[in-house]
Amino acid sequence: MARFIRIATIGFSLFSVLFWTAASMVFEIVKFSASGEEKAAPGYLAGGAIPTILYGLICAIFLQWFARGIIKRMRP
Repeated sequence: MARFIRIATIGFSLFSVLFWTAASMVFEIVKFSASGEEKAAPGYLAGGAIPTILYGLICAIFLQWFARGIIKRMRP
């Protein structure tokens, strides 16, 4: 059961990061298409990818800490 909890937290973190990365990419594409500007990679990285990756790291660390607490309470 402990392994399942750990895998579930990692899976949620990965899914969450992939979802928000895709959402930020779609938002950037729509924003630049509407204004007719060229898409710049540094702007996308600073505004979309880097915050999403940081969110994923924070989410993974918090969820692993939370899972460790659950696992400790499950053990007799």
